[in-house]
Amino acid sequence: MINEFLQDELIHEGKLSSVYDNDLFGVATITSVDFKFSRVNDTFCKLLEYDSSELIGVRGIADITHPDDIKKSKELLTQLINNEVQQSKIEKRYVTKSGKYIDVIVFIRGFYDKDGKYIGSTGSVLDITYLKQTEFELLEHKKNLEKLVIQRTEDLSETNDLLIQANEELKCAKEQAEVSNHTKSMCLTNMSHEIRTPLNAITGFVQLLFKTELNEQQKDYLSKIIYSADVLQALLADILDLGKIEAGKLHIECKPFEVRKIFEKSLHIFDAEIKSKSLRLSYEIDPELPKYLIGDPIRIRQVFINLIGNAVKFTDEGSIHVELTALQCNTQSCTLECTVTDTGIGIDQEDYALLFDMFAQVDSSFVREKGGTGLGLSISKQLLEAMGGTIDVESELGSGSTFSFELPLDIALVSPIIDNQESLQNITFRELKILLVEDNLHNREIVRSLLLSMGITVDEAESGQQALEMIRSYPYDMVFMDIQMPAMDGITAMHILKEEGFTLPVVAFSAHASALEREKSLNAGMIAHLNKPFKFAKVKQLLLKYFPQKASSLTMSNDEQTPCWIDDMEAIPGITLHEEMCHYWKDQKSFLVSFHKYIHSLKNDAEKLFNILENKNDFEAKKLLHKLKGSSKFYGAISLFNAIDVLEDNIDFTQPNVFTQELQKFTDAVSQLAHTIS
Repeated sequence: MINEFLQDELIHEGKLSSVYDNDLFGVATITSVDFKFSRVNDTFCKLLEYDSSELIGVRGIADITHPDDIKKSKELLTQLINNEVQQSKIEKRYVTKSGKYIDVIVFIRGFYDKDGKYIGSTGSVLDITYLKQTEFELLEHKKNLEKLVIQRTEDLSETNDLLIQANEELKCAKEQAEVSNHTKSMCLTNMSHEIRTPLNAITGFVQLLFKTELNEQQKDYLSKIIYSADVLQALLADILDLGKIEAGKLHIECKPFEVRKIFEKSLHIFDAEIKSKSLRLSYEIDPELPKYLIGDPIRIRQVFINLIGNAVKFTDEGSIHVELTALQCNTQSCTLECTVTDTGIGIDQEDYALLFDMFAQVDSSFVREKGGTGLGLSISKQLLEAMGGTIDVESELGSGSTFSFELPLDIALVSPIIDNQESLQNITFRELKILLVEDNLHNREIVRSLLLSMGITVDEAESGQQALEMIRSYPYDMVFMDIQMPAMDGITAMHILKEEGFTLPVVAFSAHASALEREKSLNAGMIAHLNKPFKFAKVKQLLLKYFPQKASSLTMSNDEQTPCWIDDMEAIPGITLHEEMCHYWKDQKSFLVSFHKYIHSLKNDAEKLFNILENKNDFEAKKLLHKLKGSSKFYGAISLFNAIDVLEDNIDFTQPNVFTQELQKFTDAVSQLAHTIS
C-alpha cells in the first residue's frame, strides 16, 4: 500500500528517480505493517555492506541500529506514527554487516493516508563517520593544546618567579655595589684631603722661597717643584674623577693647546730622577705634527706623565725614547701618536690584561719596591677612550716595553688662549656668520652688540619659524636661539632642524638657570645652554672651541686698552652694575640710551601684565614675565629679576600669599626704575 502511495505521489511530483538514484545519500523506506525495509537504493546497501535482498522484507531499522541508539530511534518512530511530527532528523550509529559502526544523520519523512493515518516513512541517510572522526581528533588536539597551554603557563610562571628572584638579587647586588662605590669614593676623598694638606704647604713654602734671593739653578728647581705640585693636584683630581669615569660622566675639555710645550714640560718633570739613575732620555717630534691642536691639554698631559713616569720607574739602566708622530693629517684634523720605549724590566704577555685594570699591579713585590698605586695606566686608558683614542702595549719580560697611544684631534689655526679676561679681550673672529634668534627686541640688540664687538656678522630672526626659513636659505656657521618664544620655540625649531638633516651648531639661551632647562636643550641636540645675561668669556670660549681656525689675536698696547666705563658710572637705584656690561655697551652713553628705551618698554609691559592678570590669563602672563625676565638681568635689575622669577613659579596662584607679595615687589621695582628717568 505504501509503495503504491509513494509511487503515485512521487510520480505526480516527478521526483521518484531523483530520490533513489542518489549517490550521496542512502535512501530507505519502511512500512507500517512490519516496519521492515520495503525499498532501498544502492548507496544505502553499500553503506551497510548488504545486498538489497538481505534488507527488503528481511530487516528493519532496529536490526541495523547500534544498541545504544535503539531507544531514541523508537521514540522518533512513535512521534511519526502518532503524527506528532511529520519529518525530522536524527544523528545515530548503524551497524554494518561486518559489525563495523558508522555514524550517520538520517532525514526522515512520514507518509499518511487521507485520514491522517501513518502508513510508512522514508529516510535519507548521510554517512558522517569521517566528520565524526575528524571532530574527535580535533577535540583531542584541543585537549592536548589546552594541556600544553597549562604547562606553558606553569613554565612561564616559574620562569617569571625566577626572573623576579633574579631581579631582587640584582637589585640587592646593585645596592651593595653602590654602597661599595660610595665607601670607595669616601676613601678616595679622605685620601685626597690628606694629600692636599701637605701639598698645599709645600706649594706655599716654594712660593715664599721664590721671594728670596735665588740663583738661576735654584729658580729652575723651584719651578719644577711647582709644576710637579700642579701635576700632583691634577692627579688627585683624576683619582676623584674615577667615579665619574665609571659612570661615563667625565667632562672632557675641547680647546686649543700647544702639544710640543705640554709634552716637553711633561718630560722635564723626570729630569732629576733620570739623572740619578744615569738613564739616557731621548725624544723625537714629527716636524709634520701641527703646532696647535684642539683637545683637553690637562688630560693629555696626564697620559704623557703616566706613560713616561712608568718607563722611568721600571727602568734602572739603559734608555728611554719617546716619539710624537702625526698620523692621517689633513687640513682639519690629525691623529697624534705617542710611543714610549724603555729598556726596563718588561712584562710577561700573560699579564697584559692586568696592566689596565684599576688598582691592579703585575708584580706586587717589585711594585712595592718601586712604589705606585696601579692607577696610572688604568686612568690613562679610560681618559684616552673618553677622548676617542686607544692605547696599546708591546713587551717582553726582561727586555723592556713599548707603550703607545693614538688620539684623533682637530687642528687649531690660532694659538692657545689663556683663560683670563685680558687674553680673551684681544680675540676676534673673521668670516664668521651667526644667526641670532630672539623675540625680545632689547635682548636681541644687546646680544647683537656683543657679537659684533667680536668681529662676527650677525643676522636676526624673531621666531623659530623665521629662523628655519633663514637657515634653509643660507649656510650659517652657528645659531644662537632663545628656547622660549611665541608661535614656535627654540626646542621645536631644533627638532625640525635635526629631522631635515641640518648639523650646524645651535646654542640655546634663556633666562632659566635650572639644570632641567639645560638638560632639555642638550637632549634636543643643542651644543650648549647659556643663561641670560651671557658671560663674555663663556661666549668667546664657546666660539673658540668650535671655530679656532677663524679666531685671531689682536696685539693692543696699554694705551689702546680702555678701562671699563662702569668704573666712572654713578649708581642707579635698582640697578647692579657689573663688568659684563662693558661688553654689551661700549660706553656710558650707549648704555644710557639703551637703558631709557628699556625703562619705557618696561612701564608699558608692566601695565599690560596687570591687565592680563586681571583677566586671569595665566598663559599670556607667563609669556610676558619670561620676556621681562631676560631683559632685567641684562640691565642689572636684580630685584626686578628675582620678583619675576618667583611670579613665574607661582602664576597658577597655588600660593596666593607668595604671589601677592612678589607682585608688590615687582611693582616697587618697576616704580623705582621708572623714577630714575623721570
